[in-house]
Amino acid sequence: MNKHENVKNDNEKYEEIEFESEDELDHYYESEDLIMDATVSIFTAIVNKLEEKIEIEDIRQMLYSIKSQVTDVFRSPDKPLKPAVPIEDSVRDDCIICLEDGKELKVLKRYLQNRYHMSPEVYKKRWGLPEDYPMVAPNYSDVRKRLAIKTGLGYSKTKDKKASK
Repeated sequence: MNKHENVKNDNEKYEEIEFESEDELDHYYESEDLIMDATVSIFTAIVNKLEEKIEIEDIRQMLYSIKSQVTDVFRSPDKPLKPAVPIEDSVRDDCIICLEDGKELKVLKRYLQNRYHMSPEVYKKRWGLPEDYPMVAPNYSDVRKRLAIKTGLGYSKTKDKKASK
């Protein structure tokens, strides 16, 4: 059994946790709760040491940066990334499945930016995806395209009037 000490419980005391296997230990170190706890602790320590005030806009950026670095620290360097779903199954007609957490989405780009502070380019590089990997579900893209054509998006009304004369 593997042991890990220095885990806080709700009473702010440290307790010893025993793990049945290496996989269970790895899962614990990669868990979102542990990563968030470490991120908040580091953020709090930094803010408490600062002498100047932090702008509200900088707090979000600072938290994302710390979380990203904490995640990298807890991830074993010799252990490859494991997607939430197989890459070949991540693009479906009605949704794109996020490889980070398995969430089904119509538009992946905005989700990556808001949840992981990650651009599509970084996401594609991280998972070894091709440049043309879609960020929008194919059916949703088709619906939006038809709607744009139907409403004349991209065409000025003056051009349309001249063309019809």
